[in-house]
Amino acid sequence: MAIKNVEIQDDTGTIYYPHTNASVVKCANGQSVEMQFAENVKQIGNINDQSLDATLKGKSLTEMTKVLFTNANNGKTAVANALVAKGVSALTTDTFTVLASKINAITFDASKLLTGNTVMAIAGTMLNRVTMASDASHAGLGDEQAVIGRFEAPLVWTKGNHSIFLNVPKGYYDETVYIYKSDPNYISANIKAGVSIFGVPGKTSVIDTASASAVDNEILVGNTAGVNGSMIVGTMPNNGAINRIPTTSSQSIPAGYTTGGIVSAVSVPTDKVLEGTVIAGAKGTLVLRGTAIASDIISGKTAYNTDAETKITGTMTVESLGGKRYASGSIDVPQSSTTIKVSGLAFKPTAVFIRNNSGSCQTQWNSLINNDAYMTDSIYPTRRISTVNIDNTTYPYVAYGEFFLPIGINSWGTVQWMAFS
Repeated sequence: MAIKNVEIQDDTGTIYYPHTNASVVKCANGQSVEMQFAENVKQIGNINDQSLDATLKGKSLTEMTKVLFTNANNGKTAVANALVAKGVSALTTDTFTVLASKINAITFDASKLLTGNTVMAIAGTMLNRVTMASDASHAGLGDEQAVIGRFEAPLVWTKGNHSIFLNVPKGYYDETVYIYKSDPNYISANIKAGVSIFGVPGKTSVIDTASASAVDNEILVGNTAGVNGSMIVGTMPNNGAINRIPTTSSQSIPAGYTTGGIVSAVSVPTDKVLEGTVIAGAKGTLVLRGTAIASDIISGKTAYNTDAETKITGTMTVESLGGKRYASGSIDVPQSSTTIKVSGLAFKPTAVFIRNNSGSCQTQWNSLINNDAYMTDSIYPTRRISTVNIDNTTYPYVAYGEFFLPIGINSWGTVQWMAFS
C-alpha cells in the first residue's frame, strides 16, 4: 500500500499516516490477503471441473468469459429471431429484459386449441368433434355411419343458387365427421317424379299437374284428380250400363259415365233400300234406272235419273210436244175505240182471233201470213189491214206477252179474244 494515502490527525493537529501491506492484512479464513490472492490466481488459472460444459472445460476464466458471452449473445439472437417469426417485432440488440417483456406480451386464443392441451399455461377450449359422441337427434339418417360423429347445424341458409349452406358448430373435425340439417319434409314423397335432390329420388306418384285441364264434371263422382296444383273432386255421374232399342223417335243419352250397354240390332230389308243408301250399316240394293231425258220432263221441273245423283232439269214445253199455247178472254171496248190491247200473256202469240158478241165483227191476225191482220165488220167485207200508225203506235203489234190489233167498226162493247202461240 502506498504511504501517505491515508491521513489521520488528532485533536492537537498532529498528523499521522497509517499504512500496511497484504502480508499483514488478514482474510476471514486467517490467511493474509497476499496469500489468499495468490491462491485465487492459482485456482482461476487451472479450472478443470469435469461437470462443466465441453465448451468450458480446461479453459481459463478469460476464455470461459468469452464463451459465455458468445453463447448468451447467440441465445438472445435466437430468441429475437423466434419472436420475429411469430409476428412480434424484435431486434438482436434488444436486452434480455426487453425480449422477456415481448414474450410475456404474447397471448393465445384458447378456442383455437383442442381441449386437453395447454400452451403457455393456457388450456385449450376447442371441442374435438372427432372424439365427441354424435348428436342424439340424427336418428333416421341411416345406419351406414352410425358409429361416426354427426352434428346438426344450428342454422341453415337456402338463398344460394341450387345450394344449401350450413352453419358448422365450432370445433375440430376430420373426414369422419358429418354435418347435417334435418327437415321432416325432405322425403321422397315431397319430390317430383324424375327429379333427385341431394340423392333422394322423387316418388313416382308425385307428378307435375300444371298442364292438366280436367274439370269436376269430367271426373267420375267419388274420385279425385290433381289439376294444376289443386285436388279436384269429380261430379260426373256413373250411369252404369245403358241399353237402347231403336225406334222412330230420338232417345236421349244422359250425361255422365257409362259402363257400356247394348243398342239392339235393326233388321234392314236391303232389297227395299235404294242402292247407295246405308241404313244401320246395311247397304241398299234396290236399283232405280230411269230413261227420261231433259226433254221428257216439264220445263222448270227436276228429276234424278240413272245414278240417282245427277239432277235433270226438264225442258219439255207444249211447243216441244207439237202443241200450241192458248189464252182467251174478254175485254170491254169503248164505243169510240177501234183497237184492242191485251197483255200479261205467258208466250208470244202467232195467231190472234177477235170477235164481238154478235159475231158481226171479226179480226184475224197470223204471223205466218205477212204479219197482216184481216178484218170483217158489218160495213166492209173481209179486208187486209196492213201496218198502220195510230196515236204514234204501230199496229198490228204483237210481242211476247201482249198484242195490239184493230177491231171492226161497231165492235164496241164486250169483245172476245183468243191467242195461240
